[in-house]
Amino acid sequence: MTDCMVSSEDPPRAERVEVITSVQRRRHWTTQEKVRLVEETYLPGQSVSLVARRHGLNADQLFTWRRLMERGAFTAAGAGEEVVPAF
Repeated sequence: MTDCMVSSEDPPRAERVEVITSVQRRRHWTTQEKVRLVEETYLPGQSVSLVARRHGLNADQLFTWRRLMERGAFTAAGAGEEVVPAF
């Protein structure tokens, strides 16, 4: 049997703890927050899982937002632009 090595370094601590006390348990992220988080995943040394963990969300959700952003889903139509109605 081998002994486990224990590091003398303390594990990183959470910067923020969010306690959800209302009946509604889902958080609402604004479009600007989603864009900021997605852009953070493209910074050097960052990954989707690191960013997701740091902000307390599931990495799959962040991957979904990245895919939507690539398709232009977070871009609002500007004034005067023609918009095709969805039927």
